[in-house]
Amino acid sequence: MPPVSRPITVRPALAAALLLALAMPQAAEAARRSKDEAAADLSQVAAERLLEQGVAALRAGDAPQAIHSLAELASRQPRNGTAQALLGLSYQLSAQRDPQALDLALAGYDIAMRSEPGQYWPVAMAGRGSFDQGKYDEALAFFSRAALLRPQDGATLSAVAAAAYMTGDAALASLAAGR
Repeated sequence: MPPVSRPITVRPALAAALLLALAMPQAAEAARRSKDEAAADLSQVAAERLLEQGVAALRAGDAPQAIHSLAELASRQPRNGTAQALLGLSYQLSAQRDPQALDLALAGYDIAMRSEPGQYWPVAMAGRGSFDQGKYDEALAFFSRAALLRPQDGATLSAVAAAAYMTGDAALASLAAGR
């Protein structure tokens, strides 16, 4: 007697998982292709829109996307201190995943400070980056410069006090903390 063929019964959840597994490579490829196309089209995006995209990505906590938009803007406008400072901030936020990113952040802040010397944030964030790297003398110099730009700012004076303390300058640390 010939063997009887039985219909294969597949549970709905298993069927869905199988379909998903078969569809995933195509979905992943489509997402990659879309991302590659977006990267290729970035050169066609207006500078104002790149700034908006970069700031939106920073607000959303998406440092890689912010770097993507702001790097394009900074390459187009290398003397734009705001673009350089925001790109530096993007790198600083990604420094937990990539230790070299902090060096890139400091380079961005340096360019921003040279382009627009009166900006507070690049100086203050360079101080933070230097402090995070354990370069307390550099941090103290940056925080002191930031304090000159905003002499009444309590957070800046606290940063001066912390950096002075870490360099062993107890007198300056005490003076800054007392203000």
